[in-house]
Amino acid sequence: MAKKIILHSGFWHKQKVNKLNSKDSSLVFAYLLCNPKVNRIGIYTIFSEEIASGIGRKIIDAEEVRKALIELEESGLIKYEHESDVVYIINFRQYSNFDSGKPIIIAKELLYDFEEFDRDNLIVFEFWKNYIEFNIDQLKSFENRLSNSKSNIEKLTIISLINFISH
Repeated sequence: MAKKIILHSGFWHKQKVNKLNSKDSSLVFAYLLCNPKVNRIGIYTIFSEEIASGIGRKIIDAEEVRKALIELEESGLIKYEHESDVVYIINFRQYSNFDSGKPIIIAKELLYDFEEFDRDNLIVFEFWKNYIEFNIDQLKSFENRLSNSKSNIEKLTIISLINFISH
């Protein structure tokens, strides 16, 4: 089943997006925000060939995608770990509905994404650490919302996640 992802219309007016030098970079960034692999936190594995295929190879090829990824990195919109093809969309929350949905479902999604990442990859670990530090207030608020639910297991695991990454 396909995900329903809403790309906020303000995306097109963000200063960093407007300053991109190529239309390819804007297109790749929009694709990174709403492709089938995207998750609630904006840290996931995706290859340049997948991006080109998803957008359409007649529109953009893998080499143009790689150039766009470099421009997106240089502009501060993403971080990309080239060895393992992991993207981290910086400040992903401003483009997505992070707080929407039932707390228990959000907790399960966050924990699943955390379990999937390679803890031995220091760059990817830094992506997660940066995400936690950037969103600590929202995560703590989310943790409080979870405490009102019946599921203490997810609450304890979210607390463990925050503590693990933060230290």
